[in-house]
Amino acid sequence: MLRTLAVQLIVGGFSTGTNMVGSLLYRVLRDPALHETLRSDPALIPAAVEESLRLDRRCSSCCAT
Repeated sequence: MLRTLAVQLIVGGFSTGTNMVGSLLYRVLRDPALHETLRSDPALIPAAVEESLRLDRRCSSCCAT
């Protein structure tokens, strides 16, 4: 039972993470200005990831701040 739970947590976290990265990639590719900004200043990438996690939350009952 514990093994099954561990596998479900890993797989569930993997698919959520994959979807979040995909959402960020989609957003960057659809917005040429954002794409160029991130290419010209890679130090902004962590902030873009954080903002994407905030905007593209998968939990509908969560509150964004």
